[in-house]
Amino acid sequence: MNEESSLMTSRNYLVVTDNFEFVEYFFQYFNQTDSNISFCIPENNGVQILDSYSAEYHFFSCDFLNSKSIQESIAAIQNDGNQIDCLINFINHNELDYFNVDLDDWLQYWNYKVLGSMRFMREIAHAMKKNRKGSIINIIDIQSRFPNLENIVNLSADTAILNLTKAIAADFIESNIQCNSISLGNFNFNLLHENSLKDMPVNGSGDPKELMSLIDFFANANNRYIVGENINIDGGFSRTL
Repeated sequence: MNEESSLMTSRNYLVVTDNFEFVEYFFQYFNQTDSNISFCIPENNGVQILDSYSAEYHFFSCDFLNSKSIQESIAAIQNDGNQIDCLINFINHNELDYFNVDLDDWLQYWNYKVLGSMRFMREIAHAMKKNRKGSIINIIDIQSRFPNLENIVNLSADTAILNLTKAIAADFIESNIQCNSISLGNFNFNLLHENSLKDMPVNGSGDPKELMSLIDFFANANNRYIVGENINIDGGFSRTL
């Protein structure tokens, strides 16, 4: 184990995401800590995508729109003997045009992303409350802090998740469950719009190691006094907030 990874703590992670680039970075850094990592992905991603991944990756496929499907996936993970210490929720964006998107598609997307996040948090919280410990980290796009019509469907969903994080954090901390969020700037797996890059003091994309270190910091049980916080990791893009 290298010096960098030794600073991180071994935990049981459940990563909920549809972003496979993020999966690779997360596994690369946290697997060095001997952590148990399970990835829950939407079932419509297709087997052909998963075939390119090593057997080391523990994938669980489920329907993000269905609470029962989520419950079954979480039960399968825990039946492997892994009590979930930390939930990472990063349901990435899907570009939908504000003026042309069908209202039913908008509602379906919100059901997938916002209510999907809520379903996972609710189910994980039940297990964490029994154990009297845990951490929930929601990852969203920094552009949701600067609304625009270019991708407002996704950004409005991220804003809802940000507010949900803050809303439940105070109640969850009573059960020793930390709930915080991270707003992502320009990373390889979360590229910002070209117009946004003009306002970033730090040129180029962020280093995934910085994000992983922040996740590890948030997940640390010693940080109980950080409640409902959102950290911007964006190269200075949000400095005017």
